[in-house]
Amino acid sequence: SLVPRHPNDPAGDNDADGWATSGAIGGSPGEADAPAPGSFDAWAAATFTAPQLESAEISALMADPDGDGRLNFEEYALATDPLVNDQPDTSFAWSVNGADDHPALRVRRPQNPANVLYELLASDDLEASWPAVATEPVLTTPLGGGLEHATFRDPAPASGPRRFLRLRVTWVP
Repeated sequence: SLVPRHPNDPAGDNDADGWATSGAIGGSPGEADAPAPGSFDAWAAATFTAPQLESAEISALMADPDGDGRLNFEEYALATDPLVNDQPDTSFAWSVNGADDHPALRVRRPQNPANVLYELLASDDLEASWPAVATEPVLTTPLGGGLEHATFRDPAPASGPRRFLRLRVTWVP
């Protein structure tokens, strides 16, 4: 069932992002809902105070309470703090596939993130199109505390033409 993300903020009732999937099988009519483990809502409940959770301006999916340009769903997806202007833990990496080295990007993220699509984009030219070349990590390394490093590999080997990489993170309801 659907439950309101901000029960005391009627402004969220008319917004699709103001609703979440119940963490309880069959819902939780008349009771506070427990968010599904690993979900954005479980992350929000662990990240924000009770008064902050009541305010869609602070804790909604598309809010940016620290003003760093990343929305809360991106803060969740990249394991950063939505109340601090910080940077995601992302880095370039080499990934071996057979005898070939491949360029890759490594990112810190929640283990088993829900409703998030990660796409490694690659281009031979910064002004050309940026097609997705990978959507699943080739390697995940647990970090503890429900976090992991995920490595997304470019299928083109390093011996090919020069390529540029970037990571796109999208909310998928």
